[in-house]
Amino acid sequence: MLYFQHNRPPEADSKAIAPSLQGLITEDEEGTLVLLDWVYEQTDAQTTPRRHESVLFRLPPTSAARPPVSDPPSPPPAGDESIIEACVSPCSPPTRRNHEREGGEAPSLSLGLAVGLGVNLLALVGGAYLWHAAVSPSAIAQWDSTQPAQEAASTPEQQQLDRQARSWLELAQRRAQHQDFQGAIIALEQIPPGSRHDQWLQPKLQEYQQKREIRANWLLQQAYDAAAQGDFTQAVGYLRMIPPATEAGDRAQEKLAQYQDQQIIRATWLLQQAYNQAAAGQFPEAIAYLQDIPKGTPAYQTARLKLAEYTFKAHSQGNLGEISAIAPPESI
Repeated sequence: MLYFQHNRPPEADSKAIAPSLQGLITEDEEGTLVLLDWVYEQTDAQTTPRRHESVLFRLPPTSAARPPVSDPPSPPPAGDESIIEACVSPCSPPTRRNHEREGGEAPSLSLGLAVGLGVNLLALVGGAYLWHAAVSPSAIAQWDSTQPAQEAASTPEQQQLDRQARSWLELAQRRAQHQDFQGAIIALEQIPPGSRHDQWLQPKLQEYQQKREIRANWLLQQAYDAAAQGDFTQAVGYLRMIPPATEAGDRAQEKLAQYQDQQIIRATWLLQQAYNQAAAGQFPEAIAYLQDIPKGTPAYQTARLKLAEYTFKAHSQGNLGEISAIAPPESI
């Protein structure tokens, strides 16, 4: 499985179209599955909401076996060396290596094609042809509009079944638009069998499962980045958003206990810094430390009590204006 992500460049914040791209490439017995997901963030210059456009397709498997050659060895035909060089930013430039094949299976050409295609699409992320390839949320409604004769001929029981299936399918789509792919999968699993929407069930289920994996890996990386910056509260928040059923779920559970311990340690340190500042008569600085102590830590309740105490003492010293510059009045 190959996961890649290309974030929106900082200099593109004011542009109308500069989406970020994330994708997943995986192989199974049916071939190579490629999922690409573009995220268009809302900017100050835009009035349209944040949206997603997705492409999901499969490359058929290619045979890696080659017939035995009885003639003397000859130079291999062009393209026989399956050397794949792909770099998804940020990464270091790859080095070219010759892959020796002595009795082993040749690398899958379909995977190589998928990787190359994914990298090329990164370069063409703003292209107009991607707009037409995106999966539209109204695709199911368009399919329904072509089936009036079948609906008219169906029984009342069948119509009721179709309405129930349609409701669950629309709920799954709404949840997916909000990046809640776990909730979208749960909604799809509620669709009763036998409806005319059965043909949409498995493709959509597979699509949302792949997108759930992509988002789970993204959340895990965000947790790593937040922890590296010392923000264990945010790191814990990211980890708790990762569904346990994903590949990243096990790693998230391992890191969750570690980051929670680090969060408690940092909260205790912040409380001690507040004590030190208050002892020196620096109540505005002490209040700033107290306000950084996150909820859910043992130091939080003590911080709330000390916040009221230090605010009163700062007011007595005439430092209330300095406190207001640190935090809004309603949080004091």
